[in-house]
Amino acid sequence: MTDDGVGVLARHDGAVVGHAVLVPDRHGDFELAIFVLRAYQRAGIGTGLLGALLGAGREAGVERIWLTVERWNAPAIALYRKIGFEASDTDSFELEMAARLAD
Repeated sequence: MTDDGVGVLARHDGAVVGHAVLVPDRHGDFELAIFVLRAYQRAGIGTGLLGALLGAGREAGVERIWLTVERWNAPAIALYRKIGFEASDTDSFELEMAARLAD
């Protein structure tokens, strides 16, 4: 991982069908963002991208990562919870979630 973070791509038949990034914020934590084309969602691509980023974060000593997700996006929220993210208390239309990578 560089000082600017890390990014990963998912490809199918040579075309990029998803990507995810882990970038540092100004507080020393890292923000995660992930995108998978609709036609490729629910195929394990998001899980694979997240696994790659979380592994890179752990290797680099990242302690905490966070993300935002729209409250209506139940499949994404379920995925994030499955891998250890917890929601913060907020009344926004977006849900902020965070996970600790360090033991």
